[in-house]
Amino acid sequence: MGFYMNEVPWSKEGFAEEKQFLSSVIKGAISESGWQTLDYRPNRSRIVPLLEKLDDMLKQVQITYVDEHNYAEWKEIFRESFPDGYPICRGHHALMSEWGCVVCHDS
Repeated sequence: MGFYMNEVPWSKEGFAEEKQFLSSVIKGAISESGWQTLDYRPNRSRIVPLLEKLDDMLKQVQITYVDEHNYAEWKEIFRESFPDGYPICRGHHALMSEWGCVVCHDS
């Protein structure tokens, strides 16, 4: 499974902030931030090189790559799954996915 960085639902207006946010999430994961809340122990030797590669890919993304149609399409596909904005799990303060909280698995 893979994706292209230009498929991420970037917005031109918020591109710099969105890119910085994603970079801080990647760096946080590399530094094991929040790992204590998981119900398993990630394999650091496998995860960190992949996160570092993802961060390197992110550094290459330029605003000229942004296709706001991707964001509009993403919002349409997931409009019933997500309310406007970025829903957060009240128990873990984690960004919710389409399937709920990735930490507590909605248990």
